[in-house]
Amino acid sequence: MLQRLPAAAPVVQRVLEGLDPAAATRRMEQQGWRRTADGGWTRGPVPEVGESADGLRPDARTEEPEQEQAAGEDPAITLRVLVKKSASFRDADYFQRVGHSWVAFYKDDKFQASAGFYPKGGINEDAPHRSVPGEVRLNYDDPNNATTVLSVPITAKQYKKAKNYIKDNLNHDYNLLTYNCTDFAINVHKAATGHRPPGSNLLMPNNPNDLHSGIKKHNTNQD
Repeated sequence: MLQRLPAAAPVVQRVLEGLDPAAATRRMEQQGWRRTADGGWTRGPVPEVGESADGLRPDARTEEPEQEQAAGEDPAITLRVLVKKSASFRDADYFQRVGHSWVAFYKDDKFQASAGFYPKGGINEDAPHRSVPGEVRLNYDDPNNATTVLSVPITAKQYKKAKNYIKDNLNHDYNLLTYNCTDFAINVHKAATGHRPPGSNLLMPNNPNDLHSGIKKHNTNQD
């Protein structure tokens, strides 16, 4: 029988009460975070998006057919869900080691574009469970930082569905509990394939650590 989980807000409050603010600040700065003017945190400025975004820009048209290769064959397209493992949501220092999840697309094993979801001005440190403006950063995340990767072959039609989802959610509100970077990556995968990737949560907030564990277990079973 399933046990009823405590409300998210009390969980967040208990976690915050156990933190040393000075130590937490030092750790976030060591991990590359910096303070924003409104008192939040951010990892850095969003790079300008050029043509290499492969149709993920807001004004890009995805209805047009993919460009044909010289040999007349469609390229092999791969969706990759990438995760940088850190702490679980259940860990007391989750907010200092939150990790990250994002997606990338490859054609014939050549990188095309990546998309990761972030809080635009950083998370509200005093109320991390509240929604803040969010943004999709294209070609921002380094795939070398991933601790595990789920690779999924997709068709050109599925690729367009994934790109359309990204374009439709470029400025979705960010919420640590209900729509964070992992929710974004999961939903891109679902838009393309019709199902959620391994490691998705139904009762707890989605987070990079659990997604990492699910993907790692899936990859091990495939070997």
